[in-house]
Amino acid sequence: MNDTKPVLGVIEGFFGRDWGWDARIANFPILAREGVDLYVYAPKSDRFLRQDWRKLYAPDQLARLLEAREAARRAQVQFGIGLTPFGIDPQAWRGEAAALRAKLDQLRTLDLDWICVLFDDTYGGMSGLADLHVRATDLVTEAAVAPRCAMCPAYYSDDPILDEVFGARPEGYLEDLGRALPEEVRIFWTGKQVVSEMYAASDLAEITERLSRKPLIWDNGAVNDSRLLSPYLPLAPKIDRAAPLADGVSGLMINPINQPALARLTIGSVARQWAGQGSGFDALLEAYASPELADRLREDLHLFATVGHDNLNAAQRAALLARYTPLAAEPMGREILDWVQGGYVFDPACLT
Repeated sequence: MNDTKPVLGVIEGFFGRDWGWDARIANFPILAREGVDLYVYAPKSDRFLRQDWRKLYAPDQLARLLEAREAARRAQVQFGIGLTPFGIDPQAWRGEAAALRAKLDQLRTLDLDWICVLFDDTYGGMSGLADLHVRATDLVTEAAVAPRCAMCPAYYSDDPILDEVFGARPEGYLEDLGRALPEEVRIFWTGKQVVSEMYAASDLAEITERLSRKPLIWDNGAVNDSRLLSPYLPLAPKIDRAAPLADGVSGLMINPINQPALARLTIGSVARQWAGQGSGFDALLEAYASPELADRLREDLHLFATVGHDNLNAAQRAALLARYTPLAAEPMGREILDWVQGGYVFDPACLT
């Protein structure tokens, strides 16, 4: 991949039920088909990347990661890991640094294409926060785990919800990161909001100046893991990721919905907008669903996106089960049935 070209990727970085290994691997050829360059494994449900980051993976867990990396490589999709040094203690830096190096030594065995240092949805509000995050990121880059590195700040948006939940952001936090981090480290930004419908050129110019580099967009435009969004299936999100966006960013990483087969529709929509092809929702249905399933998804699109699981009445639930049970052989059909029956619930660990 040309490092001067803005990257288009998928980061499995949501809370709640993750994709699972089989579905994850099955999606790699789909990502390649849609022109996606990169997949980053970073589900919040993997404690060894977040709360228990100081612990090493067991051999069987590491083997699954290696299997996924190999499958991505066969599909010609680059593979990365997103590691969150959750609660890293600056007062015990020597021990914390040793634990981080040990974890990175293990991750190096995966022959990664990218390593991402993620401080999203961790508590801030402390003096010296930028310095701590720079020290941790520098340690990661020095470890040479992967040829490319990206970093997600604790305050990855100007959205005031982050200050309300995680503590008031230190003054100049993003600017301090931008000045201190090597220019080759890409810095994530979700936009003016945690979930942004569009990215204005003026906003991109402003954040580029603050970060001393073009932002790497963490695209939450189609996520459904928050308390507000988790009851819904946004299969055709009203977002604008048209081709001119690439001029103002170092890349765009799609944080998808929790349902891996249905996520093909949202990922494909963003990817096709990025490539200047429009959203192409009907074409995506034709590509990834049988004609019968495509018709039913099209008919129920409004219900999935606006009524949601929690507001379905008994008759609607019964009707959906009757409509999709004959289509359970298709992954998307099974996910609809699972969703109707409460298989995707809100994870209270998601605070935004």
